[in-house]
Amino acid sequence: MPRAQSNLAIGSISTTDITSLYTVPSGSIVTVYLTLFNTAATDSVVSVIVNDETTDRTIETLELTSGGGEQKLAALLSTQKLTAGFSVKIQSSNANTINYFLSGSIIT
Repeated sequence: MPRAQSNLAIGSISTTDITSLYTVPSGSIVTVYLTLFNTAATDSVVSVIVNDETTDRTIETLELTSGGGEQKLAALLSTQKLTAGFSVKIQSSNANTINYFLSGSIIT
C-alpha cells in the first residue's frame, strides 16, 4: 500500500460552531497531524473532534494562550488511524481567530 505525506488543509476559524476541517477520502487510511495557533488577544480552548460518520467524539481539548506566539499540536489525534468517511473537526470556546494546519500520512 503506497503512503504519501500531504498537506490536507490550512485555514482559520472565528466561530464557536463545530467546524469540519477534513474528511478521509474513499479507499484511504490517514494519520492526521493538526497544529493550532491562537492569533487573538484572549485565550481560547479548542476541542479536537473526530466523527465516524455518525457520532462526534472529542479526542482532546487544547488550551491556547493569547497573542499568536503559541502553537499546539493535537498529539492524541496523531495517534489515531482514520478510515474513509471519518472527519476531523474543531470547536473553539469563543469566536477568536484560530489558525490551523492539517497534514497527514495517507495510505491508499
